[in-house]
Amino acid sequence: MALGAALAAALYPHFAPDGVERLPFTLFVAVALSITAFPVLARILADRGLETTPLGTFALACAATDDALAWCLLTAAVALATTSTALSALTTLGLTAAFAAGLTLIRPLLRTLLERAGRTGDELVLALLFTGLCLSAYTTDQIGVHPAFGAFLLGAAAPRGLPAVERSAARIRTVVLPLLLPLFFVDAGLHTDFSTLPAGQWGWGAAILAVAVVGKWGGAAGAARLTGSDWRWAAAVGTLMNCRGLTELVVLGIGLQTGVITETLFTLLVIMTVITTAATAPILRRVAGDDPRMTPPAPHDDPERAPAGEATR
Repeated sequence: MALGAALAAALYPHFAPDGVERLPFTLFVAVALSITAFPVLARILADRGLETTPLGTFALACAATDDALAWCLLTAAVALATTSTALSALTTLGLTAAFAAGLTLIRPLLRTLLERAGRTGDELVLALLFTGLCLSAYTTDQIGVHPAFGAFLLGAAAPRGLPAVERSAARIRTVVLPLLLPLFFVDAGLHTDFSTLPAGQWGWGAAILAVAVVGKWGGAAGAARLTGSDWRWAAAVGTLMNCRGLTELVVLGIGLQTGVITETLFTLLVIMTVITTAATAPILRRVAGDDPRMTPPAPHDDPERAPAGEATR
């Protein structure tokens, strides 16, 4: 994030919308450059049969932690950008934190409620989840942050391991992915206009791409090396963490809707997102080679788990 913040300081005079202070702009850009797309990463690993390998489980754990922290910082950036005073921003952040804590506290109650609803039928569970989603999104919207934060918080608080909940979530995905996801990409595309980018701003695009790759790939690979991993393992971790995908587009959409970034900067960040996401799978194939830690387990066999210190040799 430090490299992203440094780049944001340089971008601010050229791309910050009128009325947006330096701090929320810098924080937002730094967060946007540090995102890892957990759903896309999970799909890439599943397609290659790597989700249960040491590399897959490690990368998914890192991505989940990264995304949770990123959403917290993104909440702060949006609160700072959409309020007029520091006190208002602190109030917004405090109310958001209180709402998140409240959802955490009622999680056991939510589990009991969904368990009982599951005995009646999946339709009731689906209705409860959808109602909770709408209420949570409405609450964060009224607090002063984007409704997407409410959806994220409810998803994080939803109990795991309940068959009725898992089936209902699968049914939601069967509707959202084919119907609503294309509309989201259409909306993102409508705000992406390559033809209006002046020639001089393509240099900024190259700088954004370079900082995104060096900061994310280099940071993740460097951290892996510092903990004792070999270069191949470190390079694979860096490659996977450099995947941004849909999560990045959601974050950029929030920034555009709340007025933290301009459409020009949105376009440059979308270009970076597309390039880094598209490069993940081919680079991973090149880096992984025939390393047993990074290849699918044999059919009908349990995945080989590396001993505690093997993955970091």
